[in-house]
Amino acid sequence: MDGILDSKYAEERQKKKYLEFRYKERALVAAWMVRLFLPSYKQMANFQILDLGAAEGLALLEMSRKLKHGFYLGLEYDQSLIDIAPKMPANVVLRRGDANRLIDIEDNSIDVVSALAILEHLGDIELAIKEIKRVLKPGGILIATSPIDFWDKLSDKLGPKNHFGGDHHVFEVNKKSFTNLMVQEKLDFIYFHKFMWAPVGFLPYLKLSISPSVAWFLDRFFWKIKIFNFLFVNQCFVARKNID
Repeated sequence: MDGILDSKYAEERQKKKYLEFRYKERALVAAWMVRLFLPSYKQMANFQILDLGAAEGLALLEMSRKLKHGFYLGLEYDQSLIDIAPKMPANVVLRRGDANRLIDIEDNSIDVVSALAILEHLGDIELAIKEIKRVLKPGGILIATSPIDFWDKLSDKLGPKNHFGGDHHVFEVNKKSFTNLMVQEKLDFIYFHKFMWAPVGFLPYLKLSISPSVAWFLDRFFWKIKIFNFLFVNQCFVARKNID
């Protein structure tokens, strides 16, 4: 699997505002999608979220704080990231694992799978989607985010350089490619939304603080104004496993 990150990545996230902003807004968007497409989650006695590529668990921890209910399991390929994770509450657990092989996770056992900025790094994305479908409960949802390829390449050329590997993408995730994956695996593609509007998302690069909640509010406002849509740098996809 390309794009594997390590403990240097976690160190960067502690120092750089834009990296902190990015994981916090992704977590906020994922929590929003849970509320929107699985509104009964608070009534589910054993509500479970599986987060793929969880790194040191900060995005997963943010999701748990936003949703305030359920059990959160994060899988991370690199053990060094798990080793430096902050102390987690009892309902948030990090474990070493491979997104392409969800070993020890039972069929039809997970309510939500989140894949935040990871699908584009997977060498065998079809296998990962098959595994996601296997572990999701009927009616369960997949929430995936990915940077928009144009802006990601521009950022690599013009933006500040990070001191960790793993930025390379092996698969371009966009609305068309995601739709094709969902059709192939017979998952229902139910929602698409761009987020992280560039003029706002660029502020943390200038070391200017902005709340992810405020940024998400502005995202939804500018999303309605079509002429500004090209300025979004991230995208969110939601798919559901059939109940039948």
